[in-house]
Amino acid sequence: MKIYILSIFYFFFVSKIFSQKKDTLYFGIDKYYTISPTINSNLENEPYPEWIKTTNEYMKRTKTNGYIFFIGDDNLTKNLKPKKVLSIKKYIENRKFYFDGKYNQIVDEKKVKDSLIDKYVIYFVNGDKFIKPLQLNYVSYYPRRDKDWNVIENKIKDTLYFKLDNEY
Repeated sequence: MKIYILSIFYFFFVSKIFSQKKDTLYFGIDKYYTISPTINSNLENEPYPEWIKTTNEYMKRTKTNGYIFFIGDDNLTKNLKPKKVLSIKKYIENRKFYFDGKYNQIVDEKKVKDSLIDKYVIYFVNGDKFIKPLQLNYVSYYPRRDKDWNVIENKIKDTLYFKLDNEY
Protein backbone atom coordinates (compact mmCIF):
# COMPACT_ATOMS: atom_id res chain seq x y z
CA MET A 1 0.00 0.00 0.00
CA LYS A 2 2.86 2.30 0.89
CA ILE A 3 4.56 1.63 -2.45
CA TYR A 4 1.31 2.34 -4.27
CA ILE A 5 0.89 5.73 -2.56
CA LEU A 6 4.55 6.63 -3.09
CA SER A 7 4.35 5.76 -6.79
CA ILE A 8 1.26 7.95 -7.25
CA PHE A 9 2.94 10.79 -5.38
CA TYR A 10 6.11 10.37 -7.46
CA PHE A 11 4.13 10.40 -10.73
CA PHE A 12 2.20 13.52 -9.69
CA PHE A 13 5.37 15.31 -8.52
CA VAL A 14 7.39 14.46 -11.65
CA SER A 15 4.56 15.45 -14.01
CA LYS A 16 4.24 18.85 -12.27
CA ILE A 17 7.98 19.49 -12.55
CA PHE A 18 8.23 18.59 -16.23
CA SER A 19 5.01 20.16 -17.42
CA GLN A 20 5.90 23.22 -19.47
CA LYS A 21 3.99 26.42 -19.65
CA LYS A 22 3.20 27.40 -23.26
CA ASP A 23 4.52 30.66 -24.63
CA THR A 24 1.99 33.19 -25.86
CA LEU A 25 1.86 34.68 -29.36
CA TYR A 26 -0.21 37.70 -30.34
CA PHE A 27 -1.39 38.09 -33.92
CA GLY A 28 -3.13 40.99 -35.58
CA ILE A 29 -6.34 40.24 -37.42
CA ASP A 30 -5.92 40.31 -41.20
CA LYS A 31 -9.25 41.03 -42.89
CA TYR A 32 -8.60 38.59 -45.73
CA TYR A 33 -6.39 35.95 -44.06
CA THR A 34 -8.09 35.41 -40.69
CA ILE A 35 -11.69 34.35 -41.11
CA SER A 36 -13.91 33.92 -38.10
CA PRO A 37 -17.62 33.85 -37.33
CA THR A 38 -16.62 35.82 -34.23
CA ILE A 39 -15.71 38.74 -36.53
CA ASN A 40 -17.60 38.07 -39.82
CA SER A 41 -20.81 36.43 -38.67
CA ASN A 42 -22.42 36.37 -42.13
CA LEU A 43 -19.61 34.35 -43.74
CA GLU A 44 -20.69 30.96 -42.42
CA ASN A 45 -24.19 31.30 -43.87
CA GLU A 46 -23.17 32.11 -47.44
CA PRO A 47 -24.28 29.72 -50.19
CA TYR A 48 -21.43 27.92 -51.96
CA PRO A 49 -21.35 30.13 -55.12
CA GLU A 50 -21.10 33.24 -52.94
CA TRP A 51 -18.41 31.58 -50.82
CA ILE A 52 -16.42 30.88 -54.01
CA LYS A 53 -16.64 34.57 -55.04
CA THR A 54 -15.62 35.71 -51.58
CA THR A 55 -12.68 33.33 -51.33
CA ASN A 56 -11.54 34.21 -54.87
CA GLU A 57 -11.32 37.82 -53.69
CA TYR A 58 -9.40 36.72 -50.57
CA MET A 59 -7.00 34.65 -52.69
CA LYS A 60 -6.34 37.61 -54.98
CA ARG A 61 -5.66 39.94 -52.07
CA THR A 62 -3.52 37.59 -49.97
CA LYS A 63 -1.84 35.64 -52.81
CA THR A 64 -2.08 32.48 -50.69
CA ASN A 65 -3.74 29.07 -50.95
CA GLY A 66 -5.43 29.09 -47.57
CA TYR A 67 -6.50 31.04 -44.53
CA ILE A 68 -6.74 30.86 -40.76
CA PHE A 69 -10.18 29.98 -39.44
CA PHE A 70 -10.92 30.47 -35.78
CA ILE A 71 -13.83 30.59 -33.39
CA GLY A 72 -13.17 32.88 -30.45
CA ASP A 73 -14.33 32.30 -26.93
CA ASP A 74 -17.11 34.56 -25.68
CA ASN A 75 -14.84 36.52 -23.36
CA LEU A 76 -12.81 39.38 -24.80
CA THR A 77 -9.69 39.82 -22.75
CA LYS A 78 -8.42 43.31 -22.01
CA ASN A 79 -5.36 44.85 -20.41
CA LEU A 80 -2.83 42.42 -21.85
CA LYS A 81 0.48 43.98 -22.75
CA PRO A 82 2.03 42.08 -25.65
CA LYS A 83 5.64 42.84 -26.44
CA LYS A 84 5.01 42.39 -30.15
CA VAL A 85 1.94 41.82 -32.33
CA LEU A 86 2.86 39.61 -35.28
CA SER A 87 1.31 39.17 -38.70
CA ILE A 88 -0.19 35.67 -38.85
CA LYS A 89 0.11 35.64 -42.65
CA LYS A 90 3.85 36.36 -42.53
CA TYR A 91 4.28 33.85 -39.71
CA ILE A 92 2.54 30.99 -41.52
CA GLU A 93 3.84 31.78 -45.00
CA ASN A 94 7.25 30.80 -43.65
CA ARG A 95 9.20 27.92 -45.25
CA LYS A 96 9.00 25.80 -42.08
CA PHE A 97 5.23 25.36 -42.52
CA TYR A 98 5.39 24.30 -46.18
CA PHE A 99 5.39 20.74 -47.44
CA ASP A 100 8.88 19.35 -47.88
CA GLY A 101 10.64 20.42 -51.04
CA LYS A 102 12.84 23.42 -51.73
CA TYR A 103 10.39 25.07 -54.14
CA ASN A 104 7.10 23.93 -52.65
CA GLN A 105 4.50 26.70 -52.18
CA ILE A 106 1.78 24.75 -50.34
CA VAL A 107 1.32 25.08 -46.57
CA ASP A 108 1.14 21.79 -44.66
CA GLU A 109 -1.83 22.00 -42.29
CA LYS A 110 -0.32 19.35 -39.99
CA LYS A 111 2.89 21.35 -39.56
CA VAL A 112 0.87 24.44 -38.68
CA LYS A 113 -1.07 22.46 -36.09
CA ASP A 114 2.01 20.80 -34.58
CA SER A 115 4.39 23.77 -34.65
CA LEU A 116 1.99 26.63 -33.94
CA ILE A 117 -1.50 25.75 -32.76
CA ASP A 118 -0.53 22.98 -30.29
CA LYS A 119 2.69 24.67 -29.18
CA TYR A 120 1.56 28.20 -28.25
CA VAL A 121 -1.25 30.04 -26.52
CA ILE A 122 -2.57 32.35 -29.23
CA TYR A 123 -4.45 35.62 -28.99
CA PHE A 124 -5.80 37.71 -31.85
CA VAL A 125 -5.53 41.43 -31.29
CA ASN A 126 -8.48 43.61 -32.29
CA GLY A 127 -7.71 47.15 -31.09
CA ASP A 128 -7.35 46.94 -27.31
CA LYS A 129 -9.30 43.68 -27.14
CA PHE A 130 -7.75 40.21 -27.27
CA ILE A 131 -9.58 37.18 -28.64
CA LYS A 132 -8.45 33.75 -27.52
CA PRO A 133 -9.58 31.13 -30.06
CA LEU A 134 -11.42 28.04 -28.87
CA GLN A 135 -10.92 26.45 -32.28
CA LEU A 136 -8.09 27.38 -34.65
CA ASN A 137 -7.26 25.75 -38.00
CA TYR A 138 -5.37 26.47 -41.17
CA VAL A 139 -7.73 25.74 -44.06
CA SER A 140 -6.75 25.31 -47.68
CA TYR A 141 -9.01 26.72 -50.39
CA TYR A 142 -8.50 23.53 -52.40
CA PRO A 143 -10.05 21.29 -53.63
CA ARG A 144 -12.84 23.54 -54.86
CA ARG A 145 -15.75 23.04 -57.22
CA ASP A 146 -16.84 25.08 -60.21
CA LYS A 147 -20.41 25.97 -61.18
CA ASP A 148 -20.88 22.52 -62.81
CA TRP A 149 -19.61 20.91 -59.59
CA ASN A 150 -16.35 19.70 -61.16
CA VAL A 151 -13.37 19.53 -58.83
CA ILE A 152 -10.74 22.25 -59.29
CA GLU A 153 -7.32 21.18 -58.07
CA ASN A 154 -4.62 23.50 -56.82
CA LYS A 155 -2.47 24.63 -59.76
CA ILE A 156 0.53 25.41 -57.58
CA LYS A 157 2.60 22.28 -57.20
CA ASP A 158 6.10 21.54 -56.07
CA THR A 159 8.60 22.09 -58.86
CA LEU A 160 11.65 19.91 -59.39
CA TYR A 161 14.67 21.27 -61.23
CA PHE A 162 17.22 19.00 -62.85
CA LYS A 163 20.66 19.88 -64.11
CA LEU A 164 21.25 18.77 -67.69
CA ASP A 165 24.17 16.37 -67.94
CA ASN A 166 25.26 16.07 -71.58
CA GLU A 167 27.99 13.53 -70.74
CA TYR A 168 25.49 11.02 -69.41
